[in-house]
Amino acid sequence: MRTALVILRTPFQAWMAKKVLAEERACSCVALYFTQENSEEDRHYYNEISLLSESSKYIYVPKTKWDILGQVRFKNAIRGWLHDLKLDITLFSSIDAFIPSAIMAKQKNSRLITFDDGTGNINCESVYFKEKLNLRGRFYRKCFGGLSLEETKKNIYRHYTLHPGFANIVDSSRIVPVPGWTDEQLSPRHGPIKRYFLGAPFFRRELKESIIHDLERYLASLGIHAYIRHPREIQPLNVGAPELQKNGLIAEEAILKDAGSAPIHVLGASSSVLFNMAFVAQCRTMLLFSSSFSSMESLALASGCNVKIFEATR
Repeated sequence: MRTALVILRTPFQAWMAKKVLAEERACSCVALYFTQENSEEDRHYYNEISLLSESSKYIYVPKTKWDILGQVRFKNAIRGWLHDLKLDITLFSSIDAFIPSAIMAKQKNSRLITFDDGTGNINCESVYFKEKLNLRGRFYRKCFGGLSLEETKKNIYRHYTLHPGFANIVDSSRIVPVPGWTDEQLSPRHGPIKRYFLGAPFFRRELKESIIHDLERYLASLGIHAYIRHPREIQPLNVGAPELQKNGLIAEEAILKDAGSAPIHVLGASSSVLFNMAFVAQCRTMLLFSSSFSSMESLALASGCNVKIFEATR
């Protein structure tokens, strides 16, 4: 039986950390949860992980115009934790995050156990595979005392994944599969299909208006059952569908709860939800908007997703 330090940044990470703690047979843990969103989902999954913890801390620092202020406030909030806690293992997912990495680096005799953080772990074009730090990033790394991605990956003892069929941030000898969402525990699905659209942040800032309009028309024509709004999504698309009230649940769990026994069709951009629901959704469609997403297209097709590409027309 082991003691564990758990460092988290997202609701999905907290959901997965519970599985990893069970696999590692951790008898007690200390949990740190960092967020700049303070969403209902953040609070819900922090509360779940805190119930398993001997001690825990929820660290909310709102976003500011100057990123350095947020980093400094995070560091100030964890001053009492920025040392070797002398626990057996450290569970960590956001290996590129500066302050969490600094805490992890202090755990000198603790085995580093990592686990998936969305598509970044299986997309070989992501920053988890090819670190691209600018001058500011290199300053943060040096200032706060974190490790480089290469150093971190060398130190990983085990990595848990929902997607053992894909390349990950460590070699296959250190990969451990964990079960995700499957239909094995659910009733057979029947009746009309329910379609769920996964919203995403920054759509309107990053996409041309012609693509936005084409996307809205396409989704409206399908008859979307519910819109899954992303916690960072400021302006939802107009697709003629009500927003699903997730009540603090991550998208996967909220969709399964809402769908009941109905077949599921989930649509979205390069969301990890599309991969995570591979064994419970009857249909999955990834929506892509540029040739720069070619790596995601390959991953989507390999996982059995349909792909629809939208091109700017004006």
